[in-house]
Amino acid sequence: RRPTFEALEGRLNLLDVVDFYSAAARTIQHQKQTVLESSKVLFDVFPRRVAEALMAGRKVEPERRESVTIYFSDIVGFTTISAQLEAQLVSDMLHRLYTRFDALAGELGIFKVETIGDAWMGVTNLVEEQPDH
Repeated sequence: RRPTFEALEGRLNLLDVVDFYSAAARTIQHQKQTVLESSKVLFDVFPRRVAEALMAGRKVEPERRESVTIYFSDIVGFTTISAQLEAQLVSDMLHRLYTRFDALAGELGIFKVETIGDAWMGVTNLVEEQPDH
């Protein structure tokens, strides 16, 4: 027995509803992913308490420190080294070095500012009080 046109129209409308809700679910998932990525960037760029305040929409009050220690590292001869080695070896070397720097920064309370190429920058006595910085 063949379905009526009304029954077919009902089934097609149901498919439209399913498509609509599927698209809405994908949009919501994309928005959640965007928020997650944005929050990751905040935590990468700012100290935890600042990132948390920004995420909550709170004002972040400035803090004063009498002194901080700023650490810069740079690989002497990096341009020459990178010209003589395969790119993968240079990349592996930097990865091993800066993974260790990042781990030590976490252990010692050093706030990592950034890594650019062969340069690494961190600050102590900034995020938390460190009298012996």
